[in-house]
Amino acid sequence: YSKVNHFDIIAPEYESSVAAFKKPIFEAAYSVIAQLIPKHARIADIGCGPGYETIALSKLVPEKEVCAIDLSTEMIRLAFRNATEQVIPNACFYQADIEKELPIHLYGRMDAIFCQLSFSYFSQHGTIANNFYRLLGEGGLVFLIESDDNVLNRMSLLAAKAAVPHLIDYYSRDKLSQFFQSAGFNAFYWQELLPGIGLSIISK
Repeated sequence: YSKVNHFDIIAPEYESSVAAFKKPIFEAAYSVIAQLIPKHARIADIGCGPGYETIALSKLVPEKEVCAIDLSTEMIRLAFRNATEQVIPNACFYQADIEKELPIHLYGRMDAIFCQLSFSYFSQHGTIANNFYRLLGEGGLVFLIESDDNVLNRMSLLAAKAAVPHLIDYYSRDKLSQFFQSAGFNAFYWQELLPGIGLSIISK
């Protein structure tokens, strides 16, 4: 749990400090995701943080729900509070470690997985890809937003690690494809959302 102590501490400030950076990235991804997700889908939001994306995604699936998952206890509390304040009826919240075993009743029940700017903090990529595969039903989709492993991002990595100690690395689209195809996923598609930021769409 020590790897998320940092997020427990900064949770109250995270909303104001990161929201402005993440908002245009999510808006660009949302326009793509909205075309691919039916109203009756169930979505897992992995590394949900304060739950802004959870709330937005819940409006895409009024007939089902979004399951928000984060290892940080304080982030889950914050996400739950934010969803409650906005009277979001179709969201559920789990404090769980995606790099380990997830609540067993979630496996096979998801139609889509959303994960934004969290993969670079994980070290057990094979386990995560396998858990994503297990979460999804047949034909399910993963929407993975990550910094691309390009020259400019690579040059800024040390500064980024100094600001966020548990950031591990950036991964190329080829490397991401290897992680998920090794877990059994069928197809991998990548597109640039904004300069240096990519959206991977991975199908089971």
